[in-house]
Amino acid sequence: MFKQVLMTTGARLVNAVISVVMVVLSTRWMGAEAYGIAGIILLDVTVIAMANDFFGGSSLVYFAPRVSLWRLLIPSYIWAVVVVVLAIAAGMVISFFSMIRLAVIPEGYALHILLISFLVSLAGIHQNLLLGKEQVANYNKVFSLQILMQLVGLVFMLFILKVRDARAWVIALYCGYGFSWLAGFLYTMKWMKPETLTGWKTLLCEIFTFGSQSQMASAIHLANKRLSFYIISPVLGPAALGVYNAGAQLAEGLRIVGQSISLVQFSHISNSGDALHNRIITLILLKFTVIVTFLGVLILVLFPPSVFAALLGPEFGQIRPVILALGIGVIALAATMIFSHYFSGTGRPRYNLHASIAGLVITLIFIYPAVFYWGITGAGLTASAAYLVSALYQAVIFYRLSGCCFSDFFASRKDFLMMKSLVSDFLRR
Repeated sequence: MFKQVLMTTGARLVNAVISVVMVVLSTRWMGAEAYGIAGIILLDVTVIAMANDFFGGSSLVYFAPRVSLWRLLIPSYIWAVVVVVLAIAAGMVISFFSMIRLAVIPEGYALHILLISFLVSLAGIHQNLLLGKEQVANYNKVFSLQILMQLVGLVFMLFILKVRDARAWVIALYCGYGFSWLAGFLYTMKWMKPETLTGWKTLLCEIFTFGSQSQMASAIHLANKRLSFYIISPVLGPAALGVYNAGAQLAEGLRIVGQSISLVQFSHISNSGDALHNRIITLILLKFTVIVTFLGVLILVLFPPSVFAALLGPEFGQIRPVILALGIGVIALAATMIFSHYFSGTGRPRYNLHASIAGLVITLIFIYPAVFYWGITGAGLTASAAYLVSALYQAVIFYRLSGCCFSDFFASRKDFLMMKSLVSDFLRR
C-alpha cells in the first residue's frame, strides 16, 4: 500500500508541475478576464459532472470489489446521459433569469460546457472502476495522460493557432478528458464480461443510497470552495475572478499530497474489513499529509509578490493575499480528504455530508459580506473557515468511532521513523 502511496504522490507531483505550467501560460497569454471566464466554465463543468457522480463516483470504488464491472458500467453510462439531459433542462430554466444566466453561463459556451461535462463523467467512471480494483498504477497513468493532453491542447491553441481567450482552455479540456476516457476505457475492458442485469433494481438502490450521501457531501463541499466564483464575478468583475482563480489554483494545488494518499487509502480500505488496521493506516496517513501540506503552504506564502507578477503577469501581482487567506484552509482540506475517504471506505459517507453541511453554513453566512468588504481576500478567508469547520467535525467523529486516543492525532518520533523506513525501502527497490 505504501508503495502505491509513494508512486501516486510522485505521479501527482509531476502532474502538479504541469498544472502550474498551465496556470502560468493561461494567465500570461490569456489575461485575468479570460482566465476568470475559463474558471466559470470549469466550475460549470464540475457541477454537472458531480451530478453524474451520484452514480458514477465514489460508489463505484466501493462496489467494484463486490459487483461485476459490467453491472456497474452500463447503468453508469445511462446515468451520464440522463445528467446531460437534466443539465439542458436546467439551462433552459436559467435562461429566463438574465442576471443569473450571465453570472453562471458565459456567453457562447453553453454547448461546450455540456459536451465537456459528459466527457468528464465518462472518464471519471473508468477512473473510479480502476481504483475499485486497486489498479492504482493504471489510474495514475490515465490521470497523468489527462493532464499532459490538456497541456498539449493549451499550447496548441495559444502558440500554434494564436487563440488567446477562454476557447484555448475549452479545447484543452476536450483534449485532456477525451484521451483520459479512451485510456480508462481500454484499461477496464479486461474486466468487462457481458451478463444479464438480474436484480438491477436492488443494486441501483444500494448504489444510489451510498452515492447520494457521498455526492451530496461533495456537492456541498464544492459550494464551500467555489460559490464565491458566482459572487466575485458580478460584484468585482471577471478580472478579479481571474486573479482569485489563479490564487486558488496555486494554493489548492498543494492538495496533491492529500489527493494522492487518500485515493490509495480509499481503494485499500474499501477492500479491507479490519477496523483496527483501517484506523492505524488512517492516522499515519493523516499526520503525514498534514505535515507535508503545511510545509508546502509555508514555502508558497514566502514567495514575494514580484515573483507572482513575473510568472503570471502584472495583473496577478496582488495574488499573495489570496494565497495567505487560503493557507489554513488548504491544510484543513488535506485532513478532510483523509477523513472523508476513511468514512467512505468504511461505508459511512453520511459523516462527510454532515461535515460539508457544517462548512456550507459558514460559507452562506459570510461569503457575500466578506467579498463585498474585503474583496477576493475575503473569499479566501471564508473558504478557509469552511474547510476548518468541516475538518474539526470529522476529527471529532473519527475520534468517537475509531476508539483512538487524543494523542494519536499528533505526530510522534515513531511515525517519522516509520515513514523514513518506508521511503528508504521504496528507494532501494
